[in-house]
Amino acid sequence: MRLSGKVALVTGAAGGIGAAIVARFRAEGAHVLATDRAEAPGILPLDVTDAAQWQALAAQHVAPLGRLDILVHNAGISGFTPFAELQPERWQAFLDVHATAVLTGTQALRPLLEAAPSAAIVAIGSTLALRPAAPLPAYAAAKAAQRNLVKAIALDFAARGLPVRANLVHPGSTETPMMAANLAGDPEGRARRMAAHPLARALGRLVAPEDVANAVLFLASDESRFVTGIDLPVDGGATI
Repeated sequence: MRLSGKVALVTGAAGGIGAAIVARFRAEGAHVLATDRAEAPGILPLDVTDAAQWQALAAQHVAPLGRLDILVHNAGISGFTPFAELQPERWQAFLDVHATAVLTGTQALRPLLEAAPSAAIVAIGSTLALRPAAPLPAYAAAKAAQRNLVKAIALDFAARGLPVRANLVHPGSTETPMMAANLAGDPEGRARRMAAHPLARALGRLVAPEDVANAVLFLASDESRFVTGIDLPVDGGATI
């Protein structure tokens, strides 16, 4: 029970990586507030791009608990949009979800994170923040912005002498509904992803949501209490 007694909040929790994180946290004893824009049983509604919704969530659901020990920024959007076809609205949508939401969400919950004896922020990044790809310029750029923002947040809390850590987990190609939608009818695309992940060839599969959840668990637990501002790729060696 590595998270026994801890209060956690996870965004994008209705499926895929988010649902795996929620299940793992609960199995380890955490009280988890699961949020998502999609309606689902046991899920609190939250559009991460709406600062007012963050403030309402903090006041109505987190503040009564007295503190927040773990905040996981997992909500995301994807989709292939080549550079030549990328419109400003699409560009902004990626920045809003992946970077600005991390800023507004962490700001809204900051007093409750600071009220915890020791708190952890974990953002779900992407290997594309470390190594961009031409078909996804907006996604790669937004994840890179998220990456540096989280590192700056880590430095800010540390500089103020507060035991609030902030780290990133960067999944490679993960078997989620979002990836399935991206690769619908594209067996060659899947084969290219398998080829890019050395462990995929050894294990016969791509990243599983549970692989990512296990990495998040480490960074959320007290086992990583002296770890902040790091990149933790879960990519089967794709970024080596």
